[in-house]
Amino acid sequence: MSKKEKKTESQKTEKAPSKKSSSEGSLPVLFDVSLSISKLVVLLIGVLTSAISIVSGANAFSAALRGSLAMLAVGLTLWLINWIMVKESLNDFLDKVKKLRDHNESEMSGASTFEKNV
Repeated sequence: MSKKEKKTESQKTEKAPSKKSSSEGSLPVLFDVSLSISKLVVLLIGVLTSAISIVSGANAFSAALRGSLAMLAVGLTLWLINWIMVKESLNDFLDKVKKLRDHNESEMSGASTFEKNV
């Protein structure tokens, strides 16, 4: 091999991108959509509350305070809803894993097929 061929070959191996799993660090689609919609709703509620306050004649500080309190109230409510949803989904998943593990352990025991069915 010539020196040029060795250089191009070594450059190709260096430039090869590392293959990472696309699922690492990402949420399931349902949770991702739910959190995105929650963020959008909280932002819109805050902006609309502030805008309505200014249109109705409130000063800027009062409008900002109303908007931030609305965002806090709606944000905490939606956070609680999302937290319950994730918690219940995780509990359901863990129950399925436990049932599968118990089923596999019973299959691996020394009992014959006849004894298991009786």
